[in-house]
Amino acid sequence: MKVITIGRGEDNQIVLEDNQDLISRQHATLRIHETGKMEIVSTGSNGTFVNGFRIKSNVPYKVTRKDVISFAHVRQLDWALVPDPFRFIRMGIIGAVIAIVVSIAILLWPEKKPVPPIVPDTPVIQVDPANDEKPKAETPKEESKETPKEKEKTTPTKRFPTKDKDKKKKEKEEEEKKKQSENKDEEVKPQDQAF
Repeated sequence: MKVITIGRGEDNQIVLEDNQDLISRQHATLRIHETGKMEIVSTGSNGTFVNGFRIKSNVPYKVTRKDVISFAHVRQLDWALVPDPFRFIRMGIIGAVIAIVVSIAILLWPEKKPVPPIVPDTPVIQVDPANDEKPKAETPKEESKETPKEKEKTTPTKRFPTKDKDKKKKEKEEEEKKKQSENKDEEVKPQDQAF
C-alpha cells in the first residue's frame, strides 16, 4: 500500500498553498492499495469534503479519481499530482488488446487475388523472309462448315500492296511523266524549224 500525505506543510508529498491557514499542516492522508482501490483519511481541523460532503476525521473513506475532494473548502485535490501505479498496467493491457484485434483482423481479412488481364484476340503476324512482302496480319479463325466454293467467295483479298506493285506503279508514273515532257518538246520543235 502506498500512502500519500496532503497538507500545508513542506514535508507532505502533495503541498497545498493556503494564505489563510485554514488547511492544516498535514490535512489528509491518501492510501492507495495494491488492488488499485483508494481511501482518504481526514486529519485536518477544518474538514475534508468529498463531492461536497464532509467526511469524519480519522475514518477511511473510499474514493476514486472521479471524486472531487476539497480541503477546508479552500483548495481541491489535483488528481494529476496523485501517482497512478496501475497506469502502465492498464496501458499494457490496452496495447495487448489492440495488438490482438489487429492481428486477428489481418488473419481474417480476405486476400484479393489478382485478376488476370483480359487480352483481346491479337492478330498473328506472319513474316516470310523469302518474300519481300509486308507482314500480313491474320486473326485466329474458327473452323467453319463452308464448302470450298463458298470459302473462295468469302476469302478476302490481300490487304497490303506488295513492294513490287508499288515499284511498278512508280515506274509507270515516271514513264508517263517522261512521255508528257517529250510530247511537249516535240510540239515546240516544229515551230522552231518554221522560222
